[in-house]
Amino acid sequence: PWRRAASVVGHNFDGLRELMRTTGAEVCLENTDRSHMCQIKVIGEPESVEDAVAAIMDQTTVESLTLPEGAVGRIIGHSGATIRSIESSSGAMVMIVDAAT
Repeated sequence: PWRRAASVVGHNFDGLRELMRTTGAEVCLENTDRSHMCQIKVIGEPESVEDAVAAIMDQTTVESLTLPEGAVGRIIGHSGATIRSIESSSGAMVMIVDAAT
């Protein structure tokens, strides 16, 4: 998500410049087809890419849960109220992905 990418980019892109300076990798952020998501591309020598990815992963966390179909509606809540509340109180982004796709 863009709001999580902000922790990598930093104020005035300082964090991104520092990441590229210290690792030697080129780091690019791009929009995806979902307006609130971004893709981070890391390009360079294998060791540089590995170092940059490790630094990015230290700043972000992705967890995945598999839930029974009936639980999804309760997590989303009426008009999305529950999921918005979870995101607001935790600062995390919650995505529901259909496992069949």
